[in-house]
Amino acid sequence: DEQYRHKTWFVKIGSALSKAGRKHLSDIYVAKLNGYCDLSFRVDLNINNPEPPSEVFSKLAELALDPYFLGYPYPLASVHQMVRLTAEELDHFAGRLKDITLASGVQENEWDILFGDYHNILNHGLRDRMVRY
Repeated sequence: DEQYRHKTWFVKIGSALSKAGRKHLSDIYVAKLNGYCDLSFRVDLNINNPEPPSEVFSKLAELALDPYFLGYPYPLASVHQMVRLTAEELDHFAGRLKDITLASGVQENEWDILFGDYHNILNHGLRDRMVRY
């Protein structure tokens, strides 16, 4: 990013393979779609896309100029806003999923390992141990 200050850029960082590892599904890129935004994003391009990556990223960059969503393609941000769940809805669905999972025989400690938010583990008791000045 320092090398291309205030410019858009993209770089291929890998490929996504099928679960069996036999089929190449997409190429994985990191892209900065607006040179004046601090954010860069992962973008997966399907290998069957006939357009070269430079053309795809050029089109995405044209859509990433909106000041409200600077650096992110406006149509994607707009759709995200329309389908976004509230915190209460997320908690409700997470609770239902946990109830169904535990009822199917998964142990609570297994649930915590599989679906726990690691940030909560890292932050556990942190406020009690904070140094105050």
